[in-house]
Amino acid sequence: MDGVIVDSEPLWGVAMHEIFSTIGFNLTPYDYSKTTGLKLNEVIDYWHNVRPWSNKTKETVITEIYDGVQNLIHAQGNLMEGIRDLLEQLKTNDYKIGLASSSSLRLIRFVLEHFELAPYFDHVHSAEGEVFGKPHPAVFITCAQALGATNHQEVLVIEDSVNGLIAAKAARMRTIAMPDPHKRNDPRFVIADKIVHSLREINPLMLEDIFMN
Repeated sequence: MDGVIVDSEPLWGVAMHEIFSTIGFNLTPYDYSKTTGLKLNEVIDYWHNVRPWSNKTKETVITEIYDGVQNLIHAQGNLMEGIRDLLEQLKTNDYKIGLASSSSLRLIRFVLEHFELAPYFDHVHSAEGEVFGKPHPAVFITCAQALGATNHQEVLVIEDSVNGLIAAKAARMRTIAMPDPHKRNDPRFVIADKIVHSLREINPLMLEDIFMN
């Protein structure tokens, strides 16, 4: 969802910077990149292990960050360019569409309702219901099963993060990577079946080509 459906990665940075500053952290964009794609509780556990704090519980920090991200998306969030057209094309061509995200189910539902995208999706699934988040493949496997996929080679995942891409590959699914502009030179994205710079590049003919190879 984040970075593929809605341009929320910068908003996550704003919310996390604001909340982390209340517990004595001054994280840089590079610091945030270390945990991209992880579940929020895993992010909090990571930084708590690096430098434990005691003025707030980890649960309070998680809630405050989710509240901050939701408020920012509501106030200034934008859909990724081409997402609505892509969803229309997929529906027209009878693809089943799932949303598998590290974000909470609460935030997923808010985004889909706020941008009126919910009708496009046959199933949505949050990694908060899994024991492990990305790069573990569980969130993709569970979502694919809910869509009725019996062969993971028939599933294609669109991802913007390396952790997400690794998760999809571990599930033996086809992949399209759409890295953030400042991450496009990351050589790890080469494992994707296709790399694009915009959702507008994706069309049914591209998908057919990926599934044929």
